Amino acid sequence: EWGQVEKMMKENSAGTFIQNITARRREQNIKFPQEEDLSGAATALLRLQDTYKLNTHDLSQGVIMGDKVGEKLTAHDCYEVGRTAYNVKDYYHTLMWMQEALNKQENEDPATVEESEILEYLAFALYQQGNVRRALALTQRLVSIAPNHPRAKGNVKWYTDMLDGKEVSGELPAIVNKRDANDGIPERDAYEALCRGEG
Repeated sequence: EWGQVEKMMKENSAGTFIQNITARRREQNIKFPQEEDLSGAATALLRLQDTYKLNTHDLSQGVIMGDKVGEKLTAHDCYEVGRTAYNVKDYYHTLMWMQEALNKQENEDPATVEESEILEYLAFALYQQGNVRRALALTQRLVSIAPNHPRAKGNVKWYTDMLDGKEVSGELPAIVNKRDANDGIPERDAYEALCRGEG
């Protein structure tokens, strides 16, 4: 969040303060977090989640294996983890983290991320995991809250055409969210089991 902090300081006429930070940064060769640091941390979190079979909701609450070890994540934090997964076409994790972001966003006041931002990623992840009806339902919700969204109406048509006359009303089917079999690394399952202390 350093970019936001810096922006707020600049808007508040904190030029002298920023000059002091910049001078000290040069003197001590300090580097502030960048976008790549955020994505690297999110990628590491996803790896740990898989290796130790950690629950997404628990992680977002700062709970690991039943112990409270950290702060709760905001909807925006969960959104950023999901967006990192999305950027590497990891729709398995995108779906879990965007759903967690949506759940948190609905209970935040003020919200840390817009519902429309989450819905677009979540709908596409659902589609990629074979949940076309659910993707359609969320995209219709997106259109209702953001009628001028640049892609939503086109996506509604795309999903509707994909269903090609199949039943699109009634109860939605259960969500399918399968992790790719070993993600191209045959040893992954054995490696993760060893990390968990399994034989």
